[in-house]
Amino acid sequence: MPSIELNIFQRGILQKCATVFVYFASIITGALIIDWLDKRLFIRLAEEAAHQKLLSPEASRGFTRLIEARESTVIIFVVVVGLACGFVGWLFMRWAAKRNWSWPTTLPKAVEFRSAMEQLGIADPADRIAFARKHKLNVLAVL
Repeated sequence: MPSIELNIFQRGILQKCATVFVYFASIITGALIIDWLDKRLFIRLAEEAAHQKLLSPEASRGFTRLIEARESTVIIFVVVVGLACGFVGWLFMRWAAKRNWSWPTTLPKAVEFRSAMEQLGIADPADRIAFARKHKLNVLAVL
């Protein structure tokens, strides 16, 4: 079969770009929702403290103005730090996946399939496969 050169679009670059876009959009949307919730919960906490006379009404209004004035650009910093941590984690996972974490072992009763079939007098590869299927032999493929 002849080798076919695929261009960048046939290799799926648009799919990857769309996936990255969806990830970024989801992360930013989630971060903005968390920022909004954080502000609302803190404002409610300040209002409850003012209602219980733990905080003066002036201080409560000051906290509320301070919280509402907080820029949402802080959340962009949080997103960037999260993405950087995610990227480092992804690199670490790639590194860990490339390592061989298993110990080598020698199987004393293991026999190479081809030599075992030759000892039985079966030389044709198709006959070897048919024999293994017929007798339900356990065959381990090692690449």
